[in-house]
Amino acid sequence: GKVQVIDIGIPKAAQESVKLELLTTRWVRANLPARPDDANKGTFGKVLVVGGSRRYIGAVQLAATAAYRAGAGLVTVAAPEPVIDRIAGALAEATWLPQRAGEDGALPGETAKSLRNEWPTFRAAVVGPGMGDTPETRALIWAALPDLADLECGAVIDADALNTLSSMADASERVPANAVLTPHPGELARLLQTTVADVQA
Repeated sequence: GKVQVIDIGIPKAAQESVKLELLTTRWVRANLPARPDDANKGTFGKVLVVGGSRRYIGAVQLAATAAYRAGAGLVTVAAPEPVIDRIAGALAEATWLPQRAGEDGALPGETAKSLRNEWPTFRAAVVGPGMGDTPETRALIWAALPDLADLECGAVIDADALNTLSSMADASERVPANAVLTPHPGELARLLQTTVADVQA
């Protein structure tokens, strides 16, 4: 039950060039904010996760679980009803905004309209995991981008929402200033209109 750090013979010069640190209980207590004794789930913010499709069922589950592990008080998932039916048992603490499934079991473009009044009730959002790269996804993201600017803590734009941005001529003007983009090398190459090899270099 104990972690012990021992010397295994790595030269000091090599250690100094590696930027890492061991996260211990003591480090966490010193660096994470204290949680008040009278706190409740509303004290720690609400996150909306928008995504999912028949092909990528687990993506919104992973994003919602990560939001909880990062400290969110309440996580709500807006996904196609068949996706929610499959993952609800694994996310007992989440709440749900079931949406009609469109083509390929993904969220249709009209979802942007049904979520318009929901965005202001959340502090942050994750948009894109598991949506699929479809015309409906592109319509949804294009319509929802202005609404993301209303989020107090911003939005994480991920996965197929990034692929939508790469196809938009005015993406740099439409992405809210408080958005965080999380591309893997292929998505970043599409966003920058370059190659994966260039990104990796």
